[in-house]
Amino acid sequence: MKSKKWDWLICTLLAAVLLIFVMELPNTAPQARVYPMVVLGGSYLMIAIALGGWAWAKKNKTMPEEESLGKKRTVRIVIYCIAILAYIILIDKLGFIVSTVVFGIFSLIYMQNKNKIVIVVLPIAVTAVLYYVFTNFLFVTLPSGILI
Repeated sequence: MKSKKWDWLICTLLAAVLLIFVMELPNTAPQARVYPMVVLGGSYLMIAIALGGWAWAKKNKTMPEEESLGKKRTVRIVIYCIAILAYIILIDKLGFIVSTVVFGIFSLIYMQNKNKIVIVVLPIAVTAVLYYVFTNFLFVTLPSGILI
């Protein structure tokens, strides 16, 4: 039975990266601190649940064998990671609204969603809700770009 060493390593690295954000919280405006604290707390909770589940499975010898991702799945993951990186880079140039809608449409198509109405309406609706929540409740200034 193999232990999932990569999972442990990724969780540890993610916890270390999140620690950087935790250390930056005092420099954040008090009104804008709520959302990052919720996300960071939730992230640490999920890491603890994952590590606890793996430790419990290893102790009880119920841990499944480690599977190989396969070349096709690995390529799809790498392409999607590149798309996320492009989204992060373009958000400053195109603005939050345009880049988020485009990224949402790309994601739905890339994940092979066949419903054309969902592909168009869902990214627009989610972007509108996110924009409203970030600007009106969390007081976060989102990047403005070409159109907005």
